[in-house]
Amino acid sequence: MIGFIQTVGVEIVEKPNDPFFGYLGRGDLYIWVAINNRIAELEGEPNEFEIIKQKLGGEPHTVILLEMSRRPGNKLLAYELAASLAKQWPCVVDNLSGYDRRIISSAELFALLESGCDFQGY
Repeated sequence: MIGFIQTVGVEIVEKPNDPFFGYLGRGDLYIWVAINNRIAELEGEPNEFEIIKQKLGGEPHTVILLEMSRRPGNKLLAYELAASLAKQWPCVVDNLSGYDRRIISSAELFALLESGCDFQGY
């Protein structure tokens, strides 16, 4: 997976004990990337975990965390990175945004990108 992530432009950073192992940069926009295989953490919210499984079409095996600043354009960059991953593996995107939480399938993600969505409401 790390090899593929590098093919979409993620630079690998080696920092011991740092949960983020890489970043994707475009101009002055940066998205930090981490892989988390602790699926049990997702199960803390049973309803959301069921939605994730339903939209994924099965049990998740890996979580890729994206951390970004609030700089305009970062959300779009993050969703474009997620779409690159979704072309290779089944996935869902969860914005983990409290009351505004949205969980979208790969098909929904591709449709939003195709429509020109800037993801500011996501």
